[in-house]
Amino acid sequence: MKNTRIVFFGSSDIGAGVLSLLISHAKTVGYEIVGVITNKDTQSGRNMQMIQNDVKQVALKHDIPVGYTHDPIVELLTTWKADLGVVYSYGAKIKNDILGYFEDRDGMLNIHTSYLPVLRGSIPVQMAIFSGWAQTGVSIVEVVEAWDGGPILAQEKVAIEDTDNQATLTKKMYEKGVALLLKYLPEYVAGESKFVPQDESQATFCYIKDLDTIRAVASDYLADAKVTSLAVRALAPYERLKVAFDPDDDHRYEFLLGEVDYHDNLDTGGMERVGDMYSQKENKVRKVYMKCKKGYLELILVQPIGKKMMSASDFWNGYIKN
Repeated sequence: MKNTRIVFFGSSDIGAGVLSLLISHAKTVGYEIVGVITNKDTQSGRNMQMIQNDVKQVALKHDIPVGYTHDPIVELLTTWKADLGVVYSYGAKIKNDILGYFEDRDGMLNIHTSYLPVLRGSIPVQMAIFSGWAQTGVSIVEVVEAWDGGPILAQEKVAIEDTDNQATLTKKMYEKGVALLLKYLPEYVAGESKFVPQDESQATFCYIKDLDTIRAVASDYLADAKVTSLAVRALAPYERLKVAFDPDDDHRYEFLLGEVDYHDNLDTGGMERVGDMYSQKENKVRKVYMKCKKGYLELILVQPIGKKMMSASDFWNGYIKN
């Protein structure tokens, strides 16, 4: 493969993970990361200090020049003599002038964390978990004007484990996505790849606003244990659901859910009031449950307000039992 000059378009911590993997494999596969386009620095903290995002930090660590989404990007691409654009978690629309630049070269490829054409858009990982799917997928597609609508270079399915949350599934998928990209990159650059058009009749979409739907479901956490469990996993660990337990008129315990599971039926010894908590030992391990209108939430990790995350067993012994 020729020494392809790649510019990475991405932002956020997960974008930094992808960039790090691309850098680590560059010499082996035979390409060079010659530039990065990402979000500009932001002000944060009491002193409003300028904070570099994770992608920029990775780039600067490896002496890779950085440009921003508001810069004259085509000028930067020309200066860097870019051959190929790789996109992951960019967070902005790729403008037509950028597409035009790469059209005369090796093009642009996007690592998308769904098995396209389903779940085009910005939150495919969260929606796959919330939908209760057993598997999702990762797709390498050509970047076109339509969001995530380009022809497919390669795809691979990815299992969703019962313990997966947004962070663990995202990491698993972007690692798979980078491996898939590197596998097909040589034949793509050589012009030997075969693309498969997406079936538009099967396309579905997910948007940032759909997170509000997940949050709304999660806020009614005593309605359906299974749905609450899926919502908690879809949001974790970046958002935690706050719940409360009122065993009597004098006590109220508020805590955040870190990790949960659900059960349709349990032998609770007659404790059947919605909102009740129940604990029992199973194989010498203490399990803690909360009764919902439909099913039971199993609490695995919880965080009392103002305290550190702890096992539900420690929470029960330290707070509820006493």
